[in-house]
Amino acid sequence: MGDFSMGEFDHKLRSSSVASDHSITLPPPLDTSSSVDPITTSDFEKFRTEASEVPADSEIVDETGAILSVSPRISQIPLPSSPRHPPTLVPMSPPRSDPLPNEAPYIPASPQRYAVLPGSPDFITPRDFSLMSVIGMGAFGKVLQVRLKSTGKVYAMKVISKRLLKKKNFVNDIKGERDIMAKVDCPFVVRMHASFQTREKLFLIMDFLAGGELFYHLGLQGLLLESQCSFYVAEIILALSHLHERSILHRDLKPENILLGSDGHCCLTDFGLAKEFKEETEEGKLRTICGTNEYMAPEMLSRKGYGKPADYWSLGCIVYEMLSGSPPFHSKRGESAKDLNKKILYSRIVMPEGSSAEACRLLKGLLNRDAAKRVGAAKGTMFQVGGVAALKEMEFFKDIDWILLERKMVPPPFDLSVEGDEDLRHFHEEFKTMALPRSVTRMADENWQPKRCKSETFQGFSFRQEDTMVVTGRASAEVESYWGGEEEDGDSESETASVDGAWGGGGNGGNKQQEGGGKERDKVQGSGGKKKRKNKAQREREWREKKEAEEKELREEEERVKKEQEIKEEEERRKITDEKEKEERDKMTQQGSSVSSIGHTNGGKGNGGEDDYIRST
Repeated sequence: MGDFSMGEFDHKLRSSSVASDHSITLPPPLDTSSSVDPITTSDFEKFRTEASEVPADSEIVDETGAILSVSPRISQIPLPSSPRHPPTLVPMSPPRSDPLPNEAPYIPASPQRYAVLPGSPDFITPRDFSLMSVIGMGAFGKVLQVRLKSTGKVYAMKVISKRLLKKKNFVNDIKGERDIMAKVDCPFVVRMHASFQTREKLFLIMDFLAGGELFYHLGLQGLLLESQCSFYVAEIILALSHLHERSILHRDLKPENILLGSDGHCCLTDFGLAKEFKEETEEGKLRTICGTNEYMAPEMLSRKGYGKPADYWSLGCIVYEMLSGSPPFHSKRGESAKDLNKKILYSRIVMPEGSSAEACRLLKGLLNRDAAKRVGAAKGTMFQVGGVAALKEMEFFKDIDWILLERKMVPPPFDLSVEGDEDLRHFHEEFKTMALPRSVTRMADENWQPKRCKSETFQGFSFRQEDTMVVTGRASAEVESYWGGEEEDGDSESETASVDGAWGGGGNGGNKQQEGGGKERDKVQGSGGKKKRKNKAQREREWREKKEAEEKELREEEERVKKEQEIKEEEERRKITDEKEKEERDKMTQQGSSVSSIGHTNGGKGNGGEDDYIRST
């Protein structure tokens, strides 16, 4: 390449027409004949001076009247307009520390979670809390209202028996619940502040929500107005969206697992059945049947694999219950769980009486038996949005400001009138009158000496939130005693309850249906009442036989329903054919008959048959 001047290089570069996605378009050469002078340093300084005099909240407008900025930062002042330099903005400076008018306050992200390091005084024990009352219970333990002594803040403490977890083989479930709750950080999901263990127990420290269960309030109200329903459903949608973005399925969404805070806003709780799932592929779908029967999705019962749409089906059942007083499918007296499952799979859904068109469209979208088309999880097209965005755009939520709602700046429909954290008026009396567990009371005593628990089964279970779980004033002797000794997992008896209650109670063992068909109790065999565990192969064989029988019965039922439907459709087609033939004969014999009357007769009979078919199905 020969030598050439920079002017020639500039000319060659401008005249080149290389087609590339990364080509650079240079501005036209400076026209010195133009009457508009180029920008000088004095001009720029003049604009800087004018910018410093702009009022705090004034708008910056260009010559055409377009608003260029609402922030009076000097770096945002537009340069003078000219034919060569159209109005532009210099890149913005860092965000303002003070919010703009009509702008919601900035909510910082929560701090990271921290494991308790060996030798650290930051460990948590039951002795750091004052026990107040029982507020719920479940299959593996109780939920207590407690107060952290160092800060005076009230929390909910879930106490879980290690012995029962091992006996019923629910160890992985509680570890999964702890891991999921440690990852979640959403204002509409109950936050876990710490987890720790002793020789006999596992402990989860969570937010205490004084409003109680949504189920409790539905029982008091009976029905909700659609405006009230839309508020709570919208907050549940935000919670589900947060979970699904992190590939987490709740799998047990129901009014009992939705709690209300003292401010009236709701939070999703009980992650005993929650599960992390992979990408929405056939291989990544979950197949375990679990949850509460009335809220289970059809694809879960049919064992075809399920994902996010299953949670939205449960949400649809909750919406239906808010508007009608009961879920869309429920067992009547004398009916079995199998009868309920058949209703969920095949029965026609009747809309709640008095519901608006907007509410009916929402229910039809959420209770769509085709999981791929269910609103909230359906994929978008070039003509229609999909996912949770489609759900938010439905007319049922036309009065919801999603941005303000996400920041909890929308007032709730009910005033719970809670007088402090010690007010338990919204909790069931049967829980509040229970005695505190003796084992936990003993460990909360000042004379109890905590020791580190060495457990291979629950290794790494303990952690704390640095911003909330602050324990001060530990004596060095207490720290040395805790880390100096260690205890193995114990097998002592635990005070438990067999009913499912508020706050998830301890793993939701009362209503869980594992893919193993539920863990069978040890059977008494031999003389003297001596217990013998069935070996693993025998349990697996019995489970396979049971599941094969259930699947066979379900297939037979599906085939029977399909055959009945085919027979009915064939009868309808034959009926229509006979009517057409009869009309043709009448037309040939009666030339005076009109074509319009024939069409009217034919159409009316066809519609009547179709309506009968819909009602029959």
